[in-house]
Amino acid sequence: MDFKSLLPNARGVSANAPASRDPFAAMRREMDRMFDDFARGWPAPAAGTAPFLSPAAEVCETDAGVEFHFDLPGIDPKDVAVEIADGVLSVAAERTVDGDGAAGEKRTHLSERAYGKFVRRFELPFDVDPARIEARFDNGVLCVRVPRPAEAERRTIKVAVKSG
Repeated sequence: MDFKSLLPNARGVSANAPASRDPFAAMRREMDRMFDDFARGWPAPAAGTAPFLSPAAEVCETDAGVEFHFDLPGIDPKDVAVEIADGVLSVAAERTVDGDGAAGEKRTHLSERAYGKFVRRFELPFDVDPARIEARFDNGVLCVRVPRPAEAERRTIKVAVKSG
């Protein structure tokens, strides 16, 4: 018995059979060609880079809480918003085009810089007091420190016994 005949896509097609006998070979080649042609004009992101309009982030846990670091080169600190709601930290910003945009001053022939708005959200592992969160912007890096909540005071509750 030919075990390949038990495979759903191999019925009737021998492993040594030429591709011309496979009724889907031509369609497969055409689909591959179409996707190759479609993707040819798109720039491929370099390995290890952050997604388009999404800044690189680093999340570190410390004894005091959690620190978030965001690389935001070229973004004006006044265009950055840090918010906390329902246990989720949100960082939003917008990178705008440089210059005053006067016509005739310059012609851009290549631009690999990303412009526009982005939002990054992180669910926090504990409840926080929003008044204690600190955010600092220094040399294109946003650092947000989220302190741990104060430990609840432990006390022993005396159990009353109902007499009667």
